[in-house]
Amino acid sequence: MKRELRIRFWLEAALAGFSGLVFVLTMLWSDWIEIVFGVDPDHHSGSLEWLIVAVALLATVGFSVSARLEWRRHAVLEPRLASASTPGSVPRTRPCRGTGKCRTPLVTWVA
Repeated sequence: MKRELRIRFWLEAALAGFSGLVFVLTMLWSDWIEIVFGVDPDHHSGSLEWLIVAVALLATVGFSVSARLEWRRHAVLEPRLASASTPGSVPRTRPCRGTGKCRTPLVTWVA
């Protein structure tokens, strides 16, 4: 059973790429905001550019980590789902440790 990555991964990856581009663009060429939008909100002090650099860096890291977690989720679930769909596989529960009072036992599939 082959599963495709969820749209969430692609959205997070695209946003990480875009925010990374804004980060690099602002670091290398800080006057792009004044040129593109035609306004100078910080009167050439550079404070707005540094704020954009900080926000873009945080967004890039956040979206990258989130996309990575989504990628790992897919990589971990894919083999489990593939083995669960094989004919002749049976579920196996792990016994509870300690008191033996387990509310939800872990279910794994054994072929």
